[in-house]
Amino acid sequence: MSAIDDVIELLEDGKWRTFEDIANNLQMEQQKVQQIVRFLEDLTLLKLDKKRKKASIDLDLKELMALEH
Repeated sequence: MSAIDDVIELLEDGKWRTFEDIANNLQMEQQKVQQIVRFLEDLTLLKLDKKRKKASIDLDLKELMALEH
């Protein structure tokens, strides 16, 4: 599984998570998490709170992923 998939899977529950929390859960450098989160935000797959450095999965992506299961 790719690092991007890992981030998406962690955020599947729809909860807001800090970059630090994501990095710790995935044993990944925080800088890499920030790059992935910003990439996913550019694709409008995540909601991003830049001020608080938090991310949450976009509802549309969550619904799409539910269709795959």
